[in-house]
Amino acid sequence: MAALSQGELLHHAVRDGVRSAHELLDDYVHMARAALALHEATGDPEPLSRCDAWLERARARFREDDGAWRQTPRDSRELPVALRGAADGPVPAGVGLLPEVLARRALLADAPRWLAGEAESVLRRYGGDARRAPLAHATLLASFMFVREPVQVRIFGEGGAAMELLAVAERCAPYPAQVFHVKRGAEPSAPEVGAVICRGPVCGMPLVDADALRGELRALDATGRA
Repeated sequence: MAALSQGELLHHAVRDGVRSAHELLDDYVHMARAALALHEATGDPEPLSRCDAWLERARARFREDDGAWRQTPRDSRELPVALRGAADGPVPAGVGLLPEVLARRALLADAPRWLAGEAESVLRRYGGDARRAPLAHATLLASFMFVREPVQVRIFGEGGAAMELLAVAERCAPYPAQVFHVKRGAEPSAPEVGAVICRGPVCGMPLVDADALRGELRALDATGRA
């Protein structure tokens, strides 16, 4: 990681210690998503800080005034034409994944205020493309599913019972549900050990049995509705 980054700047590639292709939107979005996954699984605040820094830099470097997002920075002269689409290629499109990443971060504590609104803005900007060619925009459509009604599985507590619930949630929660491990004492009204499934602003009762949690998660369809 150290070889690919300089502060908040991400290089696309490094070989024999030589960095190339300074910045691409895909790298910032996917690394922000990875940092979120690490924070959700561990509760470690450091990946969350990295995620925020990468998203802020991406907005400053890749967002156009008309709401489109570029693959290369606005001041880049490496390509004669700026790529601004959300269609997937060999890897999921960064623009397509962006609304999900923004919405996931917006659900967590101390989120920058611009995130949720920008997630909706990206979906409005590229929604027409997805309607015309849905198979080419699978990542954007998955982001839409999460933004429309985010599903969170919140695991509370420490020890073997909590870790068993966390393992079940990570295996069985339907994508793009958000699995988040809340450390003991982080939320005063939370159960000492348990799992809570939230659909949008509505949360169910705490589940303490791993089999019960597995059954609830398997009952969820792709939209997060029971």
